[in-house]
Amino acid sequence: MAPLRPSPARAGLVLLGLAAPAALGCKASPPANPAFDDAARYLVRVFDSGTDAERAYGMRALEEQVYLNIDLEAATAANRSVEPAQIEEQDVADLERPARDLDRNMPVAVGVLSAYGPQDLARVIVLPDQVPVEPSSQGDDGQYDRTLLDGGDCWLDGGCDALRTYNLVTRSNVLYTVTYELWKDYRWVDLALPDPADVPEGEEAVNEGEPRWGILVRSWMKDSASSEGGTITIWQSFAMEIMVPRDCAGFVRDGSEENRDGGAWQTDSCGGGSVRMQAMWSETEIGVDDDVQLSATRTGMSDGMEAYDDWLDAH
Repeated sequence: MAPLRPSPARAGLVLLGLAAPAALGCKASPPANPAFDDAARYLVRVFDSGTDAERAYGMRALEEQVYLNIDLEAATAANRSVEPAQIEEQDVADLERPARDLDRNMPVAVGVLSAYGPQDLARVIVLPDQVPVEPSSQGDDGQYDRTLLDGGDCWLDGGCDALRTYNLVTRSNVLYTVTYELWKDYRWVDLALPDPADVPEGEEAVNEGEPRWGILVRSWMKDSASSEGGTITIWQSFAMEIMVPRDCAGFVRDGSEENRDGGAWQTDSCGGGSVRMQAMWSETEIGVDDDVQLSATRTGMSDGMEAYDDWLDAH
């Protein structure tokens, strides 16, 4: 895959103010390994259409690829990011979305380490006011109102697998204010389920041992949205995320692994808390330098994930 070179019309969804672009890490994200690409797109595709075993299989595969592709202890979002492969029609075939060419999206993925496990992170997910954990909605006119459409009375304690949410979002900064609607769904996934190939046809996957619960996330816009005055248009946006416990029950290094581009980092599933990775494919039109847009998108994604820990520290 070629390094990321977004055109003005392919600019990524800018999720924070851009008053100090010089402070941002203005460099391209390195291309991810193909196995990372396959797992990320696969999880978008099987979020609803797949089986429990398929989602568990995909999350295990992506968990390993996150550790092999991303230096999760790097200080900046730029150094904790990769460029995933472009999302394709088959990956979003079950979603209502704008009639836009998917090749116009800008792909980027960012990883972070969280001090909290998925059960704690889930407490943040069900908040009706998401502004405290959405830095780019914390401007004077910002909002991030969440409505729990389905699963609100059972998902948090594991009584049901899926949580469906509708979100009315306003991003507000010195350059623009833009309001849009975002659909964002969450699933508990038992990563200890057997591989799909080991499940007899017509039967449900069964974990005979201890469950290992992670969270799978998928979000998308059904319609494009423009800012007041038309200074920015969000043409389309799709995202997926995993939240996986660092409990030594997942990917553990034995010395035979090879990190992307020969990197020397050593993080794996041992360490406590969670590993989180968000991949986004978005097309936004805004009159800001391409490199600044990419850097702002990565930083906004990282800040949003890290804000969960700040909220949990205080609550």
